[in-house]
This record gives sequence, C-alpha cells and structure tokens, in this order.
Amino acid sequence: MNKKVFLILFVCLFLAFFVSNYALALEVTYPPILGLPAIGPNSGLISYVIYWFGFLIYSASGLAIISFAIGAVQLMMAINPEVVSNAKSRMIGSVVGLTLCVSAYVILETINPSLVSPVFTNLPAESGVFLTTGSEYQGASQDVSDVSLMPPGYDRILNRCNDDTYILVWLFAKKNLEYSPGDRSYRVKCGQEVNISGAGSFKWIFETPGVYFCMGGCSGDMCSGYMSMPQVSSKEEIESPFKGNIKGVRIVNDPNFSDYYGTILHKEIGLKNGGECTQPIYFENNGGCKNVNIPAYAADVFHWNKDYPTTSGDGLTLYSETYGWNADVQSGTYEIYGDDVKKFYQENANGFVFDWTNIESTTATLCNEYPDLSCWEENPSNEDASYIMMGACCPCISFQDCPGSIRVRGNYVVGLYSDAKDENGKKFLYCQTFTKDVENLNAYNYAQPEEYIKYINIIPTD
Repeated sequence: MNKKVFLILFVCLFLAFFVSNYALALEVTYPPILGLPAIGPNSGLISYVIYWFGFLIYSASGLAIISFAIGAVQLMMAINPEVVSNAKSRMIGSVVGLTLCVSAYVILETINPSLVSPVFTNLPAESGVFLTTGSEYQGASQDVSDVSLMPPGYDRILNRCNDDTYILVWLFAKKNLEYSPGDRSYRVKCGQEVNISGAGSFKWIFETPGVYFCMGGCSGDMCSGYMSMPQVSSKEEIESPFKGNIKGVRIVNDPNFSDYYGTILHKEIGLKNGGECTQPIYFENNGGCKNVNIPAYAADVFHWNKDYPTTSGDGLTLYSETYGWNADVQSGTYEIYGDDVKKFYQENANGFVFDWTNIESTTATLCNEYPDLSCWEENPSNEDASYIMMGACCPCISFQDCPGSIRVRGNYVVGLYSDAKDENGKKFLYCQTFTKDVENLNAYNYAQPEEYIKYINIIPTD
C-alpha cells in the first residue's frame, strides 16, 4: 500500500510539473526554477546539463520530504508496533536520503564548482564547413532548400581549415535554391563566415578550377553579385539566368596540378556558327576575373595545356584548297608544328605563306614565279598593277588570301578572327572556332562577307 501511495504522489508531481507547461501544439517548455538557468529555444547544451542536474537534486530532495511526511502520518495513525516500526524506518530513510543529496551537492561544489555548474569550453572545430551560432557548431549541408527549418540561432556559415582552401557560397532569397534578381555569391577563405540570416535557401561548394560566369561583372578577382557554378566543358547554349547576361568571366586555376582553364564567349547560339565573340580569356597563374561586353549565348570552355603544350599534338596544317590533304588535291600548304605552339600561339593570317613546292598547277606556277606579288594587292604600284592586270601574280600567297581547309593534328582550339561591323557601322570582333579538321571552310561563316581572316589563335588543350 505504501508503494502505491508513493507512486501515485510521484506521478502527480510529474504531471503537475510538465503537463501544465505543454503548449497546445504539444511543444514542451521548461518552467523556471530558482537557482537554475532559464531554458529557451536558443539555449545551448550547457544550459540543459545544469538545468537537469539541478532538477534531479530538487526532485530527489522533494521526494525525500514527501516520504518523510508519509512516514510521519503513518506514525501518528499507527495502531500496532509493526506500523510504528515501518513509519520510523521510512522517516529515517527519508532523512538519510535528503542528507545524502545535500551532502553530495556540497562535496562536489567544494571539490570543484564546475562539477555542479559546468562551464562548456568549445573545442576548436576540425577542418570543414560549419553552421555556427558563434559559440556552437554543427556540420553544414552543401545545400539547404529551406533555411527556416534549420536550428534557431545557426545563422552563419564558417569555413574552418588549416590551409588556403576556399569555399563558394550562394545565397538565395527564395526557397528551393531558386534564383531571383539580387541573389549573391561569396568566396569565403579560412576562418571567415557568411551571414545567412534572411536567406530562403543556400548552397556551398569547395572552390575548384574552372570557368565561372559573373552576372554583375568583376570585383577584383571575384565575381560581383551572382556567379555560376564552375564550367569545365563547352556550352552550345549557356543556361539561364546567365544566357545573354554575362558581364564578367572568373577563372580559377591550380598551378600545382597544371590545372588551367580558359574560354571564348560567343554571341551566336551554337559553336558551329561564326559571329561576335571575345578574345580567348585565360590567366597564367591562380586565375582572375575579366569584364566582358558582349551578350554571350555560347562558350568555348577549354582546359589549357599551358605547362606541356608540345604534348597536345603535332600541330596544324593550313591549306589553300578545300579538302587540301587529299592526295589528288593540288594545294598550297603551311605547316605549324607542335613545337611551334607554345603556351598560346597567335599570328596574322597573311603571315602563313603557302609552300607550293612539288605542286603542279597554274596557281603553283604563278606563286612560285611571283611569290611576293599578290593578286589581291590593295594599293599596287603602277608596275605591279600592270602585272596584276595581266594575271602575272600569285592568287594565293597566304592563308588570308585562300583559306581552304585546316588539318588539326592534336588537341587545339583554333580561332579564326576578323573585323566586322554592325548595321550601325560599329566595329566588333568576329570569330569562328574549331577543334577538329575543317575540310571546307567555304561551308562556314568564319567572317562577314567581303571581310578576310585577320589573325589566327591556336590554344593547346588536353
């Protein structure tokens, strides 16, 4: 009977303590207790430890007092010696229990106050990316589609590392990583934090080599505003929201592993079409950022073989005729050997003077006899003009005069560049790029009508 009474009283105490503090949403709240820290949504682990330690001491002391009271009532109502003896034993046991609780607290506090009021010391976090409140840490998922579901107070992303490892962070105003104007990207070095309060969602990655498109142009070596993920392959059509909206290009290299990237942006969709474009954008060291001023819809993205260019291949051969490498085609040739292509090769198209040795054709005869007199001389002297009028001139001195075909013997990006004008007469750069053999250049719009190739870029890749 005594055990039943004791159990009922304990259950009543438990329900009185907790049930009254349940919200309608069944969210447990912790009642304030004298001498113990208040527990709220942002309380840390140390607060819970101190609270529950104190609560257990109070509970044990309370139960000892209740047991003493029950023994006293039993003693007063006792009608036989056995009940008197049980009542006295209960009261003595209660006093002993209460004394032990108080003594344990006093002894622990005397030995070391931290044993009853522990102080949480943050150990330095290991290398990694963490969500932090400023004093507590937890690992950060690489993408969070709804920031409101995260633990309260964890409003910063920390990059903790012991080297030069950077992370890139994208903050979205909307949930589900959905882009909207005003979203931003950040580059975070070791020991730095990014505040994510107010964001709807976010994602982060370790910074890796590649080409990054910048919607807001460049700010130093970093994109301003919103930035793409790293691009490591060419794009026939650039994805939204960057399509037509790129204002800068950021390139990240890793010289330790000969990991270099570059790009050529094109206004036309599809890399098989010529049109307005940029010069090759690349950096020789760790990388950098460069502003661009064309609405880009496609991009050549190449892995630049900067350190070992001769391993890219055996070079190129330029021909004056289409299908120039076929045995039955009588074509002038110009050889660009693999050893000639260093980090980056650029030459004016009129500098690629064809060799007509052992070629039997009318063109070959004229070019061998008049190798310095072009039939396309813009301002010939009177004497040269008369020779040109008689046809005593070379119709194909260089690749600029007769761009017929290109044999690509290795891994190269070949860019044919020329000048062009829009409908308002404004000049711009025009190009067509190739990575494979070009059998018939006449099938491509490598230059505007009545324009000629001005120079050629050759970039070794791997």
